[in-house]
Amino acid sequence: MIVLVDSSVWIDHLAHRVTRHTTALRAITARHGKLLVGDLILTEVLQGTRDQREFSSALAALSAFEFVFVSDHRVAIEAARHYRHLRSRGITVRKTIDTLIAT
Repeated sequence: MIVLVDSSVWIDHLAHRVTRHTTALRAITARHGKLLVGDLILTEVLQGTRDQREFSSALAALSAFEFVFVSDHRVAIEAARHYRHLRSRGITVRKTIDTLIAT
């Protein structure tokens, strides 16, 4: 199983919070599933760190997993299509980065 983990799950995991998502993350890791860290997700997680120690700790923890590029021009175009489709159905995505990551 290959899983691209969202920044909110990584943040909870790094803060040692137990949620249904962090529990699933631990279960996937225990089964030797492949976890991916997207470039934009890495940015979101590291932006939220409070100091250099926390930044370094988070980066070290996430570096244990494979990094992948989430975006390029093709992804940007497809993300815009997804956003417009959702808007046409009355759903507004709050952040562009969420649309890019989901695409």
